Order: sequence, then structure tokens, then C-alpha cells
Amino acid sequence: MFKLIFFLIGLGVAIVFSAFNIGNVSDVSFGFRILKDIPVFLIAAISFLAGAVFTMPFAFYVSAGKRRAQKNKKSDSADFIPDRSPDEFSPDFNPDSPEK
Repeated sequence: MFKLIFFLIGLGVAIVFSAFNIGNVSDVSFGFRILKDIPVFLIAAISFLAGAVFTMPFAFYVSAGKRRAQKNKKSDSADFIPDRSPDEFSPDFNPDSPEK
């Protein structure tokens, strides 16, 4: 519910920002081509969306790696079942000793 409220508030702020900046225009140069008289709010919105699109593959890669690590961690701990007591692994353990 809060996500929807914050989304609507953000959308309202973006609409107000674009309405106040409808008359502000600028030229955008790509090095080989210049676009003239582009509204500033449109430049900001396109820049934000381009950043989000280029960031998404990295975010998916990191979250998939975390899921894989958790899956491997769970499966590794479940597979290990010791078949001997911890005393048998000590260097001075002698199975023929009368102490047992």
C-alpha cells in the first residue's frame, strides 16, 4: 500500500516539475548530431530511464548470485553428516586402546 502512495506522490512531483519547466529548452549534442530545443524535463526523464535500463542487468546479476549462494549454502550444510565421533579424528586416537 505504501509503495502505491509513494509512487503516486513521486508521479505528482514529476508532473509538477514538468509543468514548471515546459518552457525551459536546451540543445542536446550526441557528438555527431545536435537536437535543438528539447524540453529540460524530457532530457531529465530520458536520462533517468536510460540509467535505470543500463543498471538493471547488474542488479539482476547480483541478486541471482545471492540466490545461488544461499541455495549452495543450504545444500552444502544438509549434505554433511558426520559418520564418526569427533574424538576419532584426533591425532592420538587409538581404536585398540582399553579406554573405550
